[in-house]
Amino acid sequence: NFLLKLDRNEVNRVLITDVRDVIFQDDPFKHEKIEELEFFLENEKIGNDHCNGEWWIGGTYGMQVLNTISNNIISCAGTTIGTYDGMMHYLNSIIQEIYRMESMVGKHANPPVVDQACHNYLIYNNKFIDSIRFYTKSGPVATLSFNAGENDIKFDENDNMLNDDGSIVAVVHQWDRSVYKDKFYNKSIT
Repeated sequence: NFLLKLDRNEVNRVLITDVRDVIFQDDPFKHEKIEELEFFLENEKIGNDHCNGEWWIGGTYGMQVLNTISNNIISCAGTTIGTYDGMMHYLNSIIQEIYRMESMVGKHANPPVVDQACHNYLIYNNKFIDSIRFYTKSGPVATLSFNAGENDIKFDENDNMLNDDGSIVAVVHQWDRSVYKDKFYNKSIT
């Protein structure tokens, strides 16, 4: 977040994203800003996925915390959009939470303290008041893990993945886990 501080007067909105498994199809900032932070949901409940549930959240926070948030949909830490102030709050909160949990469970814990667990813990414990959560195929980012409604995925004539409302999904995340990975791969090399 040091670089973000240097550009404060130049920054309106920020996208933090994974790199390897992301394809840009359009400008992710085209849509109207609704809240200070925008989170993007996967297509599975926390408690139904061993890695996100028992392994990361349960291993970091314990089974009691996992049980309280297990019926919520996984929010992916791999993509987040925010205003300058919203993103600074998010980044500072995530960093503080990772340090807090590492001091409690140890820096070399097994499982390790990861951003995904802290991200979901903070979201589902209402630490980000001015935020919105987008389901896949309803916002600027689609996360395709867990076969995110792939039977219902639609594409336009340019092979852009579409949201349910017909708009182009600006960012396709985890494209390499999709049954359409060949189509997305061909887009990524052109």
